[in-house]
Amino acid sequence: MSPFPVVRLVGQLTRRGVLIQRLSVRAPKGARVTVRCKGGGGCRGLARALAKGTRLRRAVRAGTVIEVRVTRAGTIGKLTRFTVRRGRVPLRYDGCVTPSGAARSCAR
Repeated sequence: MSPFPVVRLVGQLTRRGVLIQRLSVRAPKGARVTVRCKGGGGCRGLARALAKGTRLRRAVRAGTVIEVRVTRAGTIGKLTRFTVRRGRVPLRYDGCVTPSGAARSCAR
């Protein structure tokens, strides 16, 4: 996929997790962006709001995993996963998504 997508999460640390203010995704035309939120607290409706690029202030507790996939038919896509941690910056994982939809490391 060219240009390769860029995913950013903007927020503020709290004692229990993160106060998310914005999730932005820059992707080429024709790309599909999918956002999933699992576990922890604060997921209800979060994925839908983030996928729309809405400005929000939503507290998300430690243990929550936010996954963003950017795909386009026949090309390798991008996977970004944020794991919210207590009192620390969310752990970020960047990987690739094969045309079949399987997640893997990009270093091959």
